[in-house]
Amino acid sequence: MEKEIKILLVDDHKIIRDGIKLMLNKNPEIKIIAEAENGLEAIEFMNKNANDIDVILMDISMPFLDGISATRAIKKSNKKVNVLILTMHLEQAYFNNVFDAGALGYVLKESDRNEIVRAIKTVADNKKYISEDVGLLINQKKRKF
Repeated sequence: MEKEIKILLVDDHKIIRDGIKLMLNKNPEIKIIAEAENGLEAIEFMNKNANDIDVILMDISMPFLDGISATRAIKKSNKKVNVLILTMHLEQAYFNNVFDAGALGYVLKESDRNEIVRAIKTVADNKKYISEDVGLLINQKKRKF
């Protein structure tokens, strides 16, 4: 077994967090260390526990502080942690803002377990990951110009 990937799971919906935990707990290479309900909680956790997390699995749309703003703030003080956005948004503007904020990956909530695990492993390895559907959208936009 390779090194265990330690995750901070950030989503404002408990049922989503519970489902992701249930899905990822089947993979011995991934361990969810902590959860946060919004960007402010994620920042607070990372300020105290930066060395305990390899990847932050972050939603975009959350109350108090969204995932893009939280990613930007976390990456300012925690360069080593990698952020993987897990979202329902399939819009170019979100995609651009996420990477500008310092995230390494963008995967859709409609993705299956295998893709989410692949995305987590890729981002943990300091490589960019873009969900296939997002890649198709970007390529379609490029063809129009």
